[in-house]
Amino acid sequence: MIGYDSCSIAYSCQPIMMYSAVETNWRRTDDGWRLLPGVFVGTESLSRARGTSSPSKTSKTETNNIVRLVRIAGAHRPHDGTSQERCDSITPLRLPHMTGIKGYGTDRRISCGLSTSIEQLEIADVALELSGTRYCCEIFRILMKEKIGKISGTTLRHIFRILEGMVSEALHIEMNIKLIARLLTTSADALERGPASLVGSSSLWKRHRNIVSNLTMQVENFQYTQREDDQLPQLLDIPKECLHYILKCLSDPRDLINAGATCTYLNDLVTDSFIWQSMCLFHFTDKQLYPHICDDEYMGIDWFKAFQLCYKKNKRLREFYGNELYFCNLCRDIFWKHLGHPCHNPENIPSSSPLLPREFIDMLRL
Repeated sequence: MIGYDSCSIAYSCQPIMMYSAVETNWRRTDDGWRLLPGVFVGTESLSRARGTSSPSKTSKTETNNIVRLVRIAGAHRPHDGTSQERCDSITPLRLPHMTGIKGYGTDRRISCGLSTSIEQLEIADVALELSGTRYCCEIFRILMKEKIGKISGTTLRHIFRILEGMVSEALHIEMNIKLIARLLTTSADALERGPASLVGSSSLWKRHRNIVSNLTMQVENFQYTQREDDQLPQLLDIPKECLHYILKCLSDPRDLINAGATCTYLNDLVTDSFIWQSMCLFHFTDKQLYPHICDDEYMGIDWFKAFQLCYKKNKRLREFYGNELYFCNLCRDIFWKHLGHPCHNPENIPSSSPLLPREFIDMLRL
């Protein structure tokens, strides 16, 4: 437990920061953060943080505004090269999740609307994170392409504000540029259908088109910053074995092709049969691969050709995201894979399943 004397606490600050045994009593699993059985964090700890003697004096509003904190050891280290730690960093524990899911299987439905779902799941923040950009882009792409006529004007303004932040972040870190450009193209095509097929005034849709047009112009005018000669290692300085392992971890075949188009050295690496074997085994099942391989021992197979034949026949690849929404089968909450959620049944074995962007949108009753 974090001691009260280790850090100075401003008792007048809101919301009140309650120092509980988060570091020792919470455990992060593959399905999220779970509280160990028998642990109760109530108003007693809150009254101690406020300096009061009776927990009954704590108001209901103050209790609901509690922010659990976790300690990251060694977050602040001296800059003199020593290993001595100055103090531990206290960081808020983000657990955005959504409750109230009704129905089962394909009939699962979210009781609230799209705007509320975006706020509860903090999609605006996750979309700016490198691991969550692709998933959020796919959500907005489906909304723009198929559901734009059913989205209210207020929610659309919220989405376009998020889109502006995503473009600004992508241009700043110089990543996901093509992904954002494809989303803007889809948005422009959806808005070009005109006010006749959409709900709202013509001036409103003209304003939306101007926003997308300005963002598209920013992306089109973007130029990657040329790296200066800083004498630091570059990608091609990495040993060949390490580069081979990195390329083998890629899940999108377009990334492999783009990497091979940069230079002959990487082109020789991406044509390795073991890399395309991993790509085939990741995207296709044994049943899909069987007609295109002639050896059960996987020896002497042209895996690149096998991948082309499987893709030509199935016309679909497995979707993979760094961070994505999950559905808890125990408490029926929706949460982010990397952030977890406070499960209401921590004594049971964790059980959850991923939600594809289209599955999440289908739950919204749009």
